[in-house]
Amino acid sequence: MFYFIPYFELKMINFSGYHLEAWKLFWFLARVVIISIMLVEAKRLKLSRQTTLIIFFIGMILVSFFEKLLFFFSHKLLHSDGAIFHFDYAGWSFLGRVYFGTLIGMVLAVIITVIITKETKKLLKYLDLLLIAQIGGTFLYRVGNLLNHSHIGKITGAPWGIEFMGKVRHEPTLYELISLTVLFLVAWPLRKKIEKPGILSAIILAWMALSRVITDSFRSDDLPYSNFHFQNGLTLNQVAYGTVFFVCAGILIYLIKKPVPPKIF
Repeated sequence: MFYFIPYFELKMINFSGYHLEAWKLFWFLARVVIISIMLVEAKRLKLSRQTTLIIFFIGMILVSFFEKLLFFFSHKLLHSDGAIFHFDYAGWSFLGRVYFGTLIGMVLAVIITVIITKETKKLLKYLDLLLIAQIGGTFLYRVGNLLNHSHIGKITGAPWGIEFMGKVRHEPTLYELISLTVLFLVAWPLRKKIEKPGILSAIILAWMALSRVITDSFRSDDLPYSNFHFQNGLTLNQVAYGTVFFVCAGILIYLIKKPVPPKIF
């Protein structure tokens, strides 16, 4: 049978004899894209460049911390192994990551920074610019995941599956990349049309959360390094992101109904 997606793997990139893991390159490029978009949006929205940079750097620290913290406790409490190391089919690597920690780190970075800089009234504006940038950053990070196939899916007979270890499987990362592309095409022009701060953030978070609920249903459940599944078949990610979706949907409805304060000329 012909499969639309041939199996292609790129774990290492060779730069003049120096070997670099592909995902690390895309992790770095993701950060470059995030700060670039944030600075462009800060200028358009007439927000502080300094505050924007502080949000970015505090965010990098908090994101890394919460990604690894959630990974550790998910193994400690759910897998009951207290894993300090993360195993994939390529071998062992020091402490894996849980992307939900990224969302926690980003939001906290904005809250902490606006308190420090005494710009709490602009909290939602800074959150908007961070999240629109995060779409591009997450896209590149997922490209790295796609190249090393770090999220293998369930067995499928679909023609767009990939062959992995003798079986054809879904590629959930590819589905997420498609979702992120559509989200960016919707959110980028929409950002100039939305007047109320926070609405754009709610839309982006709700979309990304719902997308993860859907794409996680395609992730493997039969491999040694598969995500933990509850008895009802749901993963912890699906429960967490499902909660985020409904919270964001509620916030979105509230912000839309909230009257716009009159402009003082």
